[in-house]
Amino acid sequence: MQKIKRRVETLTDYGRASREALMKGAGFSRNQIKRPFIGVVNGYGELSPGANYLNEIAREVKAGVTDAGGTPIEFFISATCVSMPHGGENYRWTLPYRDITASYIEAVAEINYFDALVMVTVCDDAIPANCMAAARLGLPTIIIPGGSMAAAEYKGQRMDWTKMIHKFGELQVNTITLEEFDEIHDCAICGGGNCCGVATGNTGAIVTEALGLTLPGAGTVHGHGEEIIDIGRRSGVQIMKLLEQGLGTKQIINEKALENAVRVFLSVGGSTNSLLHIMAIAHDAGLELDLETFDRLSRETPHITNVAPAGEYNTNDLHDAGGVQAVMKELSSKLHLDVLTATGLTLGENLDKAAVRNRQVIFPFDQPLESEGGISVVYGNLAPDGAIIKQAAVPKAMMTFRGPARVFNNEVAATNALIDKKISAGDVVVINYQGPKGDPGMRQTGTIIANLLVGMGLIDKVALVTDGRASGTCEGLLVLHAAPEAAVGGPLAAVRDGDPIEIDVARRRITLLLPEDQIKSRLDEWSPPKRVEKGFLSIYQKLVQQANKGAVLDVE
Repeated sequence: MQKIKRRVETLTDYGRASREALMKGAGFSRNQIKRPFIGVVNGYGELSPGANYLNEIAREVKAGVTDAGGTPIEFFISATCVSMPHGGENYRWTLPYRDITASYIEAVAEINYFDALVMVTVCDDAIPANCMAAARLGLPTIIIPGGSMAAAEYKGQRMDWTKMIHKFGELQVNTITLEEFDEIHDCAICGGGNCCGVATGNTGAIVTEALGLTLPGAGTVHGHGEEIIDIGRRSGVQIMKLLEQGLGTKQIINEKALENAVRVFLSVGGSTNSLLHIMAIAHDAGLELDLETFDRLSRETPHITNVAPAGEYNTNDLHDAGGVQAVMKELSSKLHLDVLTATGLTLGENLDKAAVRNRQVIFPFDQPLESEGGISVVYGNLAPDGAIIKQAAVPKAMMTFRGPARVFNNEVAATNALIDKKISAGDVVVINYQGPKGDPGMRQTGTIIANLLVGMGLIDKVALVTDGRASGTCEGLLVLHAAPEAAVGGPLAAVRDGDPIEIDVARRRITLLLPEDQIKSRLDEWSPPKRVEKGFLSIYQKLVQQANKGAVLDVE
């Protein structure tokens, strides 16, 4: 291996003398101190079923780095399972966690003069946080996004977190017994990886591979088993080759790679949350990406994967069918094949080995599930700056919908009203003050209520409009990320119970069917909610931008 100029060599002689003495005190040998320093970011955590096995992968990464002539230096920032705080005030922390995590990784990497990074992580906001840090730092980086959780089985049917919540909805209308639900509850989660299906965690993993930041296959790999362990070791070896090649994320994350990632995201019917995250990664890479780009690409990128929640199969099936590489092979006529990837090769060179192995899971480009991609961006007097709909998961009967508003200021109140049978077929549930500044934090407002609607038989009869988010597990007519949000005086703050709302997905319109002077009069009487006064959320509330800008932290 050729001589690699290490970042630590920029230190003064006395600075290096101090640092190396401290490293010896931490147990590093003279030989280890002379080698390139490879930061190994470990997202291990005991409480998250997705993260509590990451130590096994990180161990293999370190072995691979050592074998290839580097010195692995492990540090931890636990990935959090975003479903843990469902139904409580602390759910507002999950998106701010993304920015905290990205900044923590950035700080540790800079303080310790790491030459390159391998990131082992999992779950909704942690995967994009690692991508954001990688984009900021520009160092050679490989990400291992945790794999996909296996589905359980209950009485011959696949069972996972999403289906378990559906069953909780069935419990509310007495179509299953409490004993049956308890049995489902006991078996639903098979830990190891992101929740199966193209929910936010797995969408993030797929996007990470599509960006070129993983080894091929890592975006959909099964969460347990020899394959993900092997990816760990090979990533440790490969990071040393990237370092020798001088290939960092500055060369990998560019406009072409972002467009590729957006197309893949659209073709798999990815989570609406990932739209925010892709925009945040672009922001940290110093690139521009707006809602119009997502909508334009969605109109010309077909939805080709038959994977839940917008299909019949799960992410393990997608992997076995060829994974992200096979999806990109199918989309290759629309992709930039000359972009560089973590293999050190171009995307086109990687795809030479890709093939679709199951046409029931990955459809042909010219015979797709749907002619358009998974996301549509809608505008109108309720969302002048845009809102988004996961059109791939909207029931056909709901593509146009009109109904009276049922207005709530938080998800708990809306969910309780649903369980108490106070929301009826034909209603448009409006949950406001859940945006990035208003919450603050932009919790996943629609997740529980949307999944309950499935179990209660109302998913094709009730719509949801919010300035908050929803999980990638959700299906239904959900209008999300309405901007500007209610907390900054957006028109969602003017909606009252009974106001008629019309949604037209194909025409990309959402309309509050009231005279404009009446809407203006209501907003003139509006006053902003009380701000958070201390802690990180007070800083977050001041700096966070609107959802149509990715809810990034920035000075206005």
